[in-house]
Amino acid sequence: MTSPTKNLQVMVMTPQVLLDALRQAFLILDMVSLMIFDECHHATGNHPYTRIMKEFYHGSEHKPNVFGVSSDLDCKNQLSELENILDSKIHSVVDREEIELCVPSAKEVNRYYEPRTVSFDDLSEELEILCSKYDGLIIQLHNRSTNQYKDADEITKESRKRLSNSLAKICYCLEDAGLLCASEATKICIERGQRKGIDALLNSERGCVEAKNMGYISPKLYELMQVFLSFSDPDNVRCLVFVDRKISARVIERTMKKIGQLSCFRVSFLTGGSSSVDALTPKMQKDTLDSFRSGKVNLLFTTDVAEEGIHIPDCSCVIRFDLPRTTRSYVQSRGRARQRDSQYILMIEQ
Repeated sequence: MTSPTKNLQVMVMTPQVLLDALRQAFLILDMVSLMIFDECHHATGNHPYTRIMKEFYHGSEHKPNVFGVSSDLDCKNQLSELENILDSKIHSVVDREEIELCVPSAKEVNRYYEPRTVSFDDLSEELEILCSKYDGLIIQLHNRSTNQYKDADEITKESRKRLSNSLAKICYCLEDAGLLCASEATKICIERGQRKGIDALLNSERGCVEAKNMGYISPKLYELMQVFLSFSDPDNVRCLVFVDRKISARVIERTMKKIGQLSCFRVSFLTGGSSSVDALTPKMQKDTLDSFRSGKVNLLFTTDVAEEGIHIPDCSCVIRFDLPRTTRSYVQSRGRARQRDSQYILMIEQ
């Protein structure tokens, strides 16, 4: 090993850093006695775990011990592939009671919400018609400016794409969470001023019921609010709410902050980093996570970015506002509810 590492006995790093270090000969596998792979189920395809094993381990005369850990192995084909790639045998824990002493299992609770009774078909159709009109205007502007601006084609393409994406986001929020969240989605998409007049409707239980009946809040979102109101000690709650889309995390977080009955909660949202306008910057992600860890935020709306791979403190409640789509997603999100007597709540339509 090179001098910066020769006196170290234990090194902790991401798999990509280890792969880069081996490729550049900053580290030599012959000097390693044990490799511990966290979330080893990722050792498939072209993942750094796979590259480490194929490029440096399998062809080496000196093979360090490999210890992989995972809570998410769900098919026989994957088990066989992992055993081959990691040159290991898979073992599972037999004594579940012993695990429960160290890692309490969340009590799984199903919360049922009413099917939506308010139809938004006419409104969705009007939105699509309006979107088509704006799309036509964009094309007209493009035809007038093609000879004047060299980047007119690219601007037109991007504008039409943004318009289409905005319509999809607004319609999704309309169907999934109701008029109020669709309104918030509209504000985010077009960056207009805050719409007035709805806040007073949300400052009482009766008002929230009326908001649900009028379609401003979906039955699903109303039931989520009832879950929050059922917490006996809101100040000491640490709750994660998983949603499928970044736009959902943003608009539901905004909506919750408007509801006077929920003012006791410290609310924020967390989404993964990407080119999407709905994504958070790395700094904003870090600040949000730090606030959740310290308790400055105790109610966090998040996408699957919080399922694995980042340090999240043990939660007293994990809610799947949108149901997990895979076994892995179910296992990983449920694993975040590690406090004793914690709950893992699934929102299910009746």
